[in-house]
Amino acid sequence: LIAVSETLNFTRAAEQLNLTQPAVSHHIKQLEEELGVKIFIRDGNGLKLTPEGERLYQHIRIAVEHIAAGEAEVAESKSLQTGTVSV
Repeated sequence: LIAVSETLNFTRAAEQLNLTQPAVSHHIKQLEEELGVKIFIRDGNGLKLTPEGERLYQHIRIAVEHIAAGEAEVAESKSLQTGTVSV
């Protein structure tokens, strides 16, 4: 969802994800079916997020940012860049 939302293009999103365009389209279609709402409006000019899609994207974007921050924090502590030393 993130790649498609940010590129508004299935083909470019697929390239970023190293997937095929049909695979990305299929995943989005599955997600739309599971949620029971359209996430994207497809028209001759490309894609556009629906209001529901925009809300979902905002939540997922925040979650991905938190995951990345957690991974960075763990990597820093592993390399002894941060943490507490007790003597």
